[in-house]
Amino acid sequence: MRGSAGLGSYVSSAFLTLYFLGILNVFLRNSLGVIGPEIAVSLAIEPVVLGGVASAFFFAYALMQIPTGVLLDRYGARPTLGSLMVLTTAGALLFAAATSQSALLLSRILMGAGCAGCFTGTFYILARRIPRERFAFHGGLFNSIAMTGTLLAATPLAGATALLGWRGAALLMAGMAGAALLLVWTVLRDPPHPAAVASPAPTESLFESIAGMARIARIPGMPRLVCTGVGMSAAPVISGIWGGPYLHDVQGLDEISRGNVLLFMASVGVVSHFVLGQMSARFGSVRGVVAGGTILVIAALGVLATLDKPPAWLAALLFGAISFGCGYPALVHAHIRAMVPERLIGRGMTLITMGVMGIVAVMQLLAGAIIDSFPHDSQAIAPQIGYQVAFAVMALLSGGALLLYWRIHDVAPTVRNG
Repeated sequence: MRGSAGLGSYVSSAFLTLYFLGILNVFLRNSLGVIGPEIAVSLAIEPVVLGGVASAFFFAYALMQIPTGVLLDRYGARPTLGSLMVLTTAGALLFAAATSQSALLLSRILMGAGCAGCFTGTFYILARRIPRERFAFHGGLFNSIAMTGTLLAATPLAGATALLGWRGAALLMAGMAGAALLLVWTVLRDPPHPAAVASPAPTESLFESIAGMARIARIPGMPRLVCTGVGMSAAPVISGIWGGPYLHDVQGLDEISRGNVLLFMASVGVVSHFVLGQMSARFGSVRGVVAGGTILVIAALGVLATLDKPPAWLAALLFGAISFGCGYPALVHAHIRAMVPERLIGRGMTLITMGVMGIVAVMQLLAGAIIDSFPHDSQAIAPQIGYQVAFAVMALLSGGALLLYWRIHDVAPTVRNG
């Protein structure tokens, strides 16, 4: 079945469930981009604390990758994802009810930990159903569909917040998480596990399973591959948390207008994941397309760092350029797919995700610390210079990471269509 799977697999209920998990994951981690300013006012949260709340999702997401990878390889996707979605649902409910910074922080930790398997679990299944030479295409297709979660986290979330308040909007998030939990347990089915062909029992001990992570980390080029997370972090840093405050503080936009800008950014991201995957196949290079996307991100960040209060339309275009340039996570997964032995696929996917998401969390915290270091006015409005310095630092770090990544051995996709 693994070698014959095609587009028809994607209309199955199992793959529709995986798409929904991907959409939910992206929606939850980007939700603070629009409603962050309202939550900050409601709970009297400083920018650096709001950055910590946003980063908590990514830190928890990253740290849960190790146990998630072990569980995927030992027990499969259905029991792993089903158990994790319980945490996501509980976190979303706590988020809606939070009355303190600590409760808000805990809710984001639970949501991040629960979503840890949404992408890695999907790529685990894809790796066992899709031929290696077609992995980049189908991975890009999944990422494009999952990125529609950023569309929901833009104008639709802003409209729900304006109508129901941020707590009412958060309850809608909890409803989505509950629906995902139900779908996983009732619909999702695992592909055959290599170890289960001969025997349903796991063939590795728990210690051996964990040791597999260390073996993957020692694969030549792995640290350089993780460096892609620096440039890739620009989109979640902006769409996930600091884009909304920037548009509020610098551009003076209301919640619906902020949502519209982030909606445009999200729309570009949906397209870019698919387009960059096709470009990689056409040019026969993963590394070249990843580098090109990173260069575009650096250029857009540089313009945002130097322009004095650009018009909203230009800020939107620059946000869109960043979103397009960051659309290469499927290519990174394709790269790791080519580097890792078959029996370690689950852990390979989770290890690279852990590294990238950890970088995203650090970059969100760093941006918040920089913005918070500049004096705010009496209405808690951050000055433009704080955002400009944050953008400049992100651009410089992305450039340094690109130089490190460029020395990795390239992977040449061979597929041009599904």
